[in-house]
Amino acid sequence: MKALILAAGFGERLRPLTEKTPKPLIPIAGTPALLRMIRSLEAAGCTEIAVNTHHLADQIQDFVASHDFSIPVTCYHEPEILGTGGAIKNLEHIFCDAPFLVVNGDILTDLDLGELRRVHERAAVNGATLVVHDYPKFNNVLIAGDRIVSFLSETGTDYWAFTGIQVVDPAIFDFLKKGEFQSSIAAYSEMMAAGLRIGVWMPENLWWHDMGSFEGLARAALETGALQVFAKSQGVVYAKDLHVEELAGGGSARQWRRLTLNSQSIVSVDHGLAEGPDWNEADAYNAIGRHLHESGTPVPKILAYDRFAGLVFAEDLGDMSLEEAVGLQGIEKALPLYEQAVKNLARMSVRAYEGFDPAWTCQTEYYDEALILEKESRYFFEAFVNGYLKRQAKFKDYLPELQLLAKEAVEGAHPGFLHRDFQSRNIMIRDGQCFFIDFQGGRIGPAQYDLASLLIDPYAALPQAVQDRLIDRYLRELSQYRSVDRQAFIKRYQYCALHRNMQMLGAFAHLSQNMNKPGFEEYIPLALQNLKERINLFPQAPALQQLIKSLELPKTKKANC
Repeated sequence: MKALILAAGFGERLRPLTEKTPKPLIPIAGTPALLRMIRSLEAAGCTEIAVNTHHLADQIQDFVASHDFSIPVTCYHEPEILGTGGAIKNLEHIFCDAPFLVVNGDILTDLDLGELRRVHERAAVNGATLVVHDYPKFNNVLIAGDRIVSFLSETGTDYWAFTGIQVVDPAIFDFLKKGEFQSSIAAYSEMMAAGLRIGVWMPENLWWHDMGSFEGLARAALETGALQVFAKSQGVVYAKDLHVEELAGGGSARQWRRLTLNSQSIVSVDHGLAEGPDWNEADAYNAIGRHLHESGTPVPKILAYDRFAGLVFAEDLGDMSLEEAVGLQGIEKALPLYEQAVKNLARMSVRAYEGFDPAWTCQTEYYDEALILEKESRYFFEAFVNGYLKRQAKFKDYLPELQLLAKEAVEGAHPGFLHRDFQSRNIMIRDGQCFFIDFQGGRIGPAQYDLASLLIDPYAALPQAVQDRLIDRYLRELSQYRSVDRQAFIKRYQYCALHRNMQMLGAFAHLSQNMNKPGFEEYIPLALQNLKERINLFPQAPALQQLIKSLELPKTKKANC
């Protein structure tokens, strides 16, 4: 049996992506959909494949020419796009002598195309056999028994969706006109009106994805990528056995999912489609994550990375975070986990710094004065002081003091690897062991910042005595790798804690007010209380002291929090 792959379309719903890349050449888990379909047709026993082209035809032609296939694969250019029916009529000289396969070039499926051919041969049809399935979004094909009654725009219980996969009888050529734009669906309707029978096949557990939309493209990449990961450890796998579970996210826009197949599970981190060749957050997550794992840091092992789709597949660490462990066990019983976390944090600061390439970072390469002033101090003023509390404080009036405080936090600091968001929600617990996640913001900076992020974290609200104990534990571990001046370390720690405190208030305000994540608002009162106490340590910033001490939550905010 010969086959036609329809690959001429403009991909309108995928603009601007398809302005430079034809839809069939969009990579899905690293492999273009066109190549996947050609391989499926080869496996089905097809003897020849035709590919119609129009939009960005040269790219498709060059792609086909660059591969050695086991059967002839030939591109046929349409100077004027002909539609699905017109494309079939245009190639009548190839397909006029026997039934042939026609498949859309923008779908992914695990359908046995050889079995479709056999279904058609066994069926009492003289027009075509279309593969249909239950897909509510596109259910507009009315079925009666094993044949199609009509193609309508309405939906109902007897309606199914056409998959874009079909075996067509040469009889169709009598219902198409050469050189005209035509729809194959219109031709099928005319064939039925003339008494020809259009049959259907409804295979069970069909895995099928339409790449015609960004939503469909993302889902196809997710499931295909996951299946490839599982195949590495399990061998032959079946898409029907794949289960996808949406997981709750944190303060970022990324989507987390758990994918399970045959009792094995992995986690995907979805950053969204890459917008171009520039280094991005997904790149940083992948590169930094692999480096941390190689350095011996307890992080999830990265199993695969699909740069185009922005998908990272990683080891599943379960659902228990350090924050949740504290909530379930209480601080005293969870203290061994904290001690383990700070021990590994000290080790990460030193070992992950070795061989760390600043080019891996997606924000800034270093935690420096400029970052503190822009992303922490200004963020605090704009998002919290003026945005959340509706004050009218002018950042420039406090800039001299803020510059001094920023300088003290970083000047002369011993460089190390910095996670930058090291708090109890980003530490997972599995089998009594701590693992660090959300490391894509990693860079070079002072070790004190990550320690402060964990200890003043309002999610867990550690008592000061516990914080002091953990600082001692951290310093004992850090001294195993380098000399430590305790007094100097603590002094810099206080500056880092101040900046982290301001940063978190800015973040809580922004996330709750602007990102529709109201749950973060409940941590504002404690974070503000801590800041008011912490600012007393900095008499060299009297204006900032006065401002912070004057900050009060309105009664409505206190009630909501």
